[in-house]
Amino acid sequence: MADERREEHRCEVRGRIQKTIYPGDRVVVEDEMIEELLPRDNLLSRPRVANISAVNIMLSVERPEIDFQLLDRFLLLVEAEGFRPVIFINKIDLDRDFLSREEEKISAYREAGYSLYTFSVREKENLDSVRQSFQRGINVMAGPSGVGKSALINELVPDANLELGEISEKLKRGKHTTRQVKLLALPEGGWVADSPGFTSLSLEHLDSGEVRFCFPEFDEYAANCHFSSCTHSHEPDCGVKKAVTEENINEFRYESYLRLLELVKEQGGPDYD
Repeated sequence: MADERREEHRCEVRGRIQKTIYPGDRVVVEDEMIEELLPRDNLLSRPRVANISAVNIMLSVERPEIDFQLLDRFLLLVEAEGFRPVIFINKIDLDRDFLSREEEKISAYREAGYSLYTFSVREKENLDSVRQSFQRGINVMAGPSGVGKSALINELVPDANLELGEISEKLKRGKHTTRQVKLLALPEGGWVADSPGFTSLSLEHLDSGEVRFCFPEFDEYAANCHFSSCTHSHEPDCGVKKAVTEENINEFRYESYLRLLELVKEQGGPDYD
């Protein structure tokens, strides 16, 4: 653990709280024993990190190739827990046409209210803006394996020395290198939490009624729906569907919403009533 001066200490955990303590928790220590768990501001469940200030979802342009449907699944899960994530896209050096080719999609995320950064860790391109985006609290890094989370953290934290994974030539995706959540002190203040990568994200704990609240660009137009319980899928007089027709909501994001809504109905909890 680390104290308020960010100095690290090796401590034991009192048995009664061993199973309830997570990275980021604030605790009371006596004689190198963690005796008490203090109240949390929040708890992110996937990965388990307490008292976080920001969730940074990171993908890469290539190796592994960007998957916007996977990004939207990450966004859904983080939004469902009450956080507004930040989007990082690494490896722009591998495809210089990417930003112009995907300009509409990138703009759609920014218009939805997400901060989105494009950069290259390898070429040290646009890293200053990424560095400045980190908050002084706990910043969680999440995303698929191989997108460069550990490489970015090594740039942000000079003595981090995190292991860098190789890309499988057969599968074209990264191999897991992070096995557990690690909190590392940022030189400018705050912390970054390196978390295990994910290749799939379960929706089993969600119910379909939550999904419509996890697309922030819908908020303005949902007030115009005839039904207060409108799912923005099949109902008449839907303000969100009208906004899509009038190109006030990006169509690809709306189609992604419909796919995720159906997935949650199939895999998740009970339908909204």
